[in-house]
Formats: sequence, C-alpha cells, structure tokens
Amino acid sequence: MLRLFSRNFLNNLFVRFFSLFRKFSESEKEILSFLKKKLGFSPNNIKYYRRAFRHKSAAGKTEEGFKRSNERLEYLGDAVLDAVIADYLLHYYPNEHEGFLTKMRSKIVSRSHMNSLAVTLGIDKIVKVKLGDADKQETINGNALEAFIGAVYMDKGYEFSKSVIIQKILKKHINMHELQSIDTDFKSKVIEWAQGNKKGIHFETEEKTISDDLSTFQTSVYIDGKIWGCGEGSSKKKAEQQAAEEGCKHLFID
Repeated sequence: MLRLFSRNFLNNLFVRFFSLFRKFSESEKEILSFLKKKLGFSPNNIKYYRRAFRHKSAAGKTEEGFKRSNERLEYLGDAVLDAVIADYLLHYYPNEHEGFLTKMRSKIVSRSHMNSLAVTLGIDKIVKVKLGDADKQETINGNALEAFIGAVYMDKGYEFSKSVIIQKILKKHINMHELQSIDTDFKSKVIEWAQGNKKGIHFETEEKTISDDLSTFQTSVYIDGKIWGCGEGSSKKKAEQQAAEEGCKHLFID
C-alpha cells in the first residue's frame, strides 16, 4: 500500500513538473537547461535570465522609449563581479599589496577574458542577437555574462551570486597562476605604441543614458584622427580599457 502510494506520488510529481515545463517557451527551456546543466541551479524567476541573454539589437522598447535589453543587468552584474572578485582576491593573496590585487581583478574582468569565459560557459549559444551583429559577437558574449551575474543577483541575492561566481567560474575556469603573467593594461600599450611610432593619440568619452536612473560610458580611441577602437563600460576607466583593447587588436599590438 505504501509502495503504491509512493509510486503514485512520484508519478503525479513527474507529470506536474513536465506540465509546468511545457508552459515555457523554447527559449526559456534553453535557459533552464543551461542553468541546470552548467551551473547546477534552477531560477526563482526566469524573466531576469530571459532579459540577461537578450542583446539590445534584439530587444523591444518600453513605453518610455528604453530598450528591453540586458544593459541594466550588465551594469549591475559588473558591480557585483567587482565586489566578489575583490573579496576573493583579498583572501586568495593574503600577502599581496593593493596594486597587485587591482591588476589581477582587471585581468579577470578584461573584455577578452570575459568573452572567453562566456564562450566556455556556453553563453554564446543562448544569447539572442539580431542578425547582422555577428561582427560584434565577442563583445556581446562578455556583456551577456555580466548581465547573467546581474540576473542571478536579482533572482537569488548577493550570497548566492557570490557562490556562483566563486565556485562555478573563478575556481572552475580561471588559472590564477597563468593569469598573473598576462598584461591587460591595454591603454598603456596603445599609448606606448603610438608614441613610439610618433603618432597622435587621444581618447574621447561620452556618457550614454540607458534609463532615467542609469547611464554608461562610451569611449573611442583616435590615432592620427582615425578611430581604432571603441569601448563601453560602467565607468570611464573600463570604457577606455575596452577601447584600447580593441585598438591593440586592430593594430596587432601584443
């Protein structure tokens, strides 16, 4: 009797679960599968993740005229990442000075490194982008990873976000020893290259409004009057580094 009750209970639970699962769109099912298989958890509210993986090129607009894209979550995720990584490095390197810790944090959150992490996690397979933006795909992936962290924070809170970042990203996919030997100060690199080749260089930054209470920074690096790189970030410094990184790539600066 007890065995029959247990079997019926499990069957009913199974039916209810898949009935609920069928209510999700194909895109949402893809997100649910990604969260469970890659990161080992299920969301409380999938709407945050749906938005996190929607690039502005594939987003509609609100009544106020702002894009329903992942930009706001990207801004939030960027801040959460900075806080968690700073705390993690402080404990990982108990005897290192502030300058070293700052450089290591910059290496982890550099655009090329975030893009690589996003692809390793499989975010490039689920982020929604309008056709024609394929040339920007690398930047889109890294931005989507930051937006995903913002979504986890909104859905699960800071402590859960911290656990995901440390256990599922930092410890699993980042080799700190190898990272120490990588130079990611792209702004210094491109300035040094320009000066060495007797070329004029300057950075132009403007603030861009995302919504009434949120803005981001967009930077272009000019060499002899021509734009060689563009970047965007939650701070002027990050936007400059991203623009310089793109400039280094186009100019083949190691």
